[in-house]
Amino acid sequence: PLSVGWCSWYHYYEKIDAKTLIDNFDLLSNFKSRVDFNMSITDDGYMTAWGDWDSFKPNKFSDVGMKQMATQLKEKGMRPGIWLAPFACDKNSRLAKEHPDWIIRNDSGRIANSANCGKFFYGLDGSNPAVRAHAAESVRRAVEDWGY
Repeated sequence: PLSVGWCSWYHYYEKIDAKTLIDNFDLLSNFKSRVDFNMSITDDGYMTAWGDWDSFKPNKFSDVGMKQMATQLKEKGMRPGIWLAPFACDKNSRLAKEHPDWIIRNDSGRIANSANCGKFFYGLDGSNPAVRAHAAESVRRAVEDWGY
């Protein structure tokens, strides 16, 4: 079936919280008689920094809350979606501090820009098995633990 949905980015950018999203999910379900929404995507803004996909903005999101949002979407007949960029991180992220060796550098040793959203984000080295494991775990958590 054709996917018709809503994505939090285009209205809220990264300024989101669980309550705002749930309120929007309720509104979307009320429109289902006119527009057959079947998907809703939680975009950038739930985590503290790019790369820290398991670290939630305080008082706005939680591990339990992510699962509850996915469950509520399913109960409203929609497929939940979540945005991730598991091969990029913010320079202020926990990941960048704990794993500087994962960050791509050019031949001169300068950090490479992953070129996302007009902001400088670090690209992670996909040839590194630890980076691939991090990316796989980020996706696994979103799908299996949270239900996206």
